Amino acid sequence: MQRKMTSKNGITPIVAVVLMAALSIAASGIYYTEMTKVVANPTPQDVVVTDILLSKHYGYAYFSLHMISNVKSDLTFQVSIIGEDGVIAWQMRDVHLPAMGEIVVSESGSCGSDFFVGKTYIIKIEGGVDMAYTVECTGVEVSTGKIYLLAINSITGNFTEEISGSIVPEHIDSVTSFNAIAETTLWFAGATKSKSDSLIDLSNKRGDDVNSTSYPWQNGVPVCFNITYSQSQNLLYYTVGNTTITTTPYAGSTDLFIRGVITGKGPMSITVNDLEFNGETVDGEMYTTNYDVLWLKGADVSCGFTLTGSVTLTWDSPDGNWGMLLDVIGGTAVEGNECVVDTAINPSQTIQGVIDTADNLGCPAILVTTMAQWESLLANPPLGAIIVNPFGGAVPAPAWALQDEASSEAYIRLLSEVVSAYSWTWLHLGGYPFSSVTNGTNTVDIGNEGAEWFFNVSRIKAHGRGIELLDENLLTEDDGVSLNHFLSVTGNDALPNNLWFDYGIILPASDTPKTKFTFYMNPGGVSQTGAMSFYLGAGYYVHWGAPIYAQGHSGGSRVSDYESASYALMVALYTTMR
Repeated sequence: MQRKMTSKNGITPIVAVVLMAALSIAASGIYYTEMTKVVANPTPQDVVVTDILLSKHYGYAYFSLHMISNVKSDLTFQVSIIGEDGVIAWQMRDVHLPAMGEIVVSESGSCGSDFFVGKTYIIKIEGGVDMAYTVECTGVEVSTGKIYLLAINSITGNFTEEISGSIVPEHIDSVTSFNAIAETTLWFAGATKSKSDSLIDLSNKRGDDVNSTSYPWQNGVPVCFNITYSQSQNLLYYTVGNTTITTTPYAGSTDLFIRGVITGKGPMSITVNDLEFNGETVDGEMYTTNYDVLWLKGADVSCGFTLTGSVTLTWDSPDGNWGMLLDVIGGTAVEGNECVVDTAINPSQTIQGVIDTADNLGCPAILVTTMAQWESLLANPPLGAIIVNPFGGAVPAPAWALQDEASSEAYIRLLSEVVSAYSWTWLHLGGYPFSSVTNGTNTVDIGNEGAEWFFNVSRIKAHGRGIELLDENLLTEDDGVSLNHFLSVTGNDALPNNLWFDYGIILPASDTPKTKFTFYMNPGGVSQTGAMSFYLGAGYYVHWGAPIYAQGHSGGSRVSDYESASYALMVALYTTMR
């Protein structure tokens, strides 16, 4: 048995260390109560403290103190709990202990970063009695790593990510090369002229004909075509001349390929020209007597599109063994689009969302407000840090990283190495990842190569302003520790079943970091995601693609930057906890 904590009036304060703990689960499910008891000995004294408890579950804390009086008069005092920073965190004034009676003094609520599990804190009792004790905070902590929020004073976030916006056609001259680039094909719009077929058709990703009609092709006569995808209707329209057919395609296309194949014998050719994508003239055409694929690099098809042009099929004679096949293919590629995107994130709202969420959870959050602080962190990396970049695709960088592209590459690779070696978690909040480095005065635009350097992969794809509807993939798993459960017990609203993300990301399956969690992904099952976390050596990269709408695009509620940042931090913390 341990000694009872006691005091007589005027006695010098006794510091007692709490030694025994037992865990019980609160019926409300709000927090786990871990009791630390001080067991009495039978010697009667003036005032006896029998129980002290300080417990924490994520950001919620509970304190209680049980006292018994052996004095024949009432006593009045105050109880103070000294927090992490050495000042009073909670204080209960005018506490009345009746003569020969007992009381339980308690306090609870969101405690911010006042207390941390595993640390010991001072309890002071002053007034009718003067005593002091120490108690260990027990329970469940969100994270032992500190959150560093990049809020460098000179960086405002008012810049554009300079990624080339023009469509760059690229020819692929063999089946082998095409198969190495076209990672997933999701639909085909075909034009066929042979002895057995004279038609236009729409096919699914397996190549099955789902809608087709005869078409009277004429030898050597150009015919206008139009392919339109309506995202709101999820319909693909294919028009050749004055004939239109439709289908509901598999979702998730990010690239367009125009493929011409000659299958018969004799002089034959396929010509495609006068191409326009969403009204932008495409500086390229196709002419083939064998095999050719025109890859429209930079054509962002993620939120609907219209592709127009002219196709000419030419064959030798009506009696020849002819065969010509033209396909416009929607799918994904291992090398991705490049597009111009504006940084749509408001850094001040984002910063506040992170600060408030960290404080509610009791996570230590440190604002990095000067470049010197940031350079010091990189020079002396703390273990297990969570780094939050609120500036979208732009990354705060010291002067040496802004000299030229080679310096920028060295800097981003350094960031990757530090994350990997020191168990950092890099939280990316929207924007095209690592598309530029900046010190607030000067900026070096990198484009999609920045993400390739960071992940150390040869090819990567990210989307700017894709506004892609993505379904939840990991919110409500059955093991009781789902993301939505974590949000619930920390006092946050559950995330919706789907979100419209402004910045998705795709990594080629053959050359990608190992994924830890995929939170929101394309409902069609392709690799495009809006929120996910990757292993990066001993650390993590967490991609939060800046959701802008909950549920529907036009009718859904808008997600503020403040809310988005709060959820992003929860996703990062969930990643590190699990």
